[in-house]
Amino acid sequence: MGKNKFKSWVVKRRNMLSWIFSILIAIILVQSLFFKFTNSAETQYIFGILGQFVGASFLSPFSELVMHYGGYIVGILEMVGVILLLFHDTRNIGSTLICVLMIGALFSHIFTPLGIVGNDGGLLFGMAVLVLVSSLIVAYLEELRVRLVYRKH
Repeated sequence: MGKNKFKSWVVKRRNMLSWIFSILIAIILVQSLFFKFTNSAETQYIFGILGQFVGASFLSPFSELVMHYGGYIVGILEMVGVILLLFHDTRNIGSTLICVLMIGALFSHIFTPLGIVGNDGGLLFGMAVLVLVSSLIVAYLEELRVRLVYRKH
């Protein structure tokens, strides 16, 4: 196999893996958007606890914002991240945004009264870990793709 054929083969495999993980992320996040945008009982519970936690800190002026609009804000950012994942040229930006959001979600579960195993038996925490790892993989694969494709010979 020649150098160019090998390079092409590697790029195709990385692109395929990037798509697989991007689709996994999109499926998980898009199904959660329904709960955030409809202000479901679960969303009210989660962001109510987070709002109370914020209210007990120096960030207390933001308590009401987190309680009433936190789900919408996070949902919009997740939707933007998923849209960016769907386009090849913006996939790196989307995976980075989703990484930041999932780090925030994990932080919220670990360091606030939400806890890792809440009313859902730890499902939300587990899905946040899965999405974080998947988005880190996508970011890594996209960075490798960019370096391999645009590397000067």
